[in-house]
Amino acid sequence: PVRPIDVRDYNSVYDVMGTEIVSGEVNYLFSGAGALFVVDPKTGKPEDFLQLPIERSLAMVDINLIGQMNVLHAFLNVVRECKARGNVVVVSSIASSIPCGPVHAVYAATKAAVSKLAKDLSSISPDVRINVVSPGSMRTNIGGWDLDFAPLPTGLEAVKKGQDADF
Repeated sequence: PVRPIDVRDYNSVYDVMGTEIVSGEVNYLFSGAGALFVVDPKTGKPEDFLQLPIERSLAMVDINLIGQMNVLHAFLNVVRECKARGNVVVVSSIASSIPCGPVHAVYAATKAAVSKLAKDLSSISPDVRINVVSPGSMRTNIGGWDLDFAPLPTGLEAVKKGQDADF
């Protein structure tokens, strides 16, 4: 089943993994945590690295990198404890390997770190396969824009309140 969880909370992630992983079977994990908070919610315009409030940069690090690390750590530990097997697909971004400029610098850095983490963990166990998918630019509202490119709230306020964000 698809289970949305707050990837920033390791204990919640670990608890979900513990209830979902089945001993002796191949278990699948699609880890697609990602956030892009670069749009100023008041002006609707993108902000570069120096204009971006540090809280938004840290929120991207918490979700994109620490969140992915929490998910991988919990999954791999529970798979080991259950003597199970696993296939993992980690979603990164093409931004991890191409110049993106100062507006997307933090996002790109988090995705580069996620790619490196997943690749280095790919040899952790013969019972688990880990692959990285790095899609290119997609027409989504991840960056605070709806599909018609009208500005939307960035979602950061909803993340701070623990609500679902529409992004």
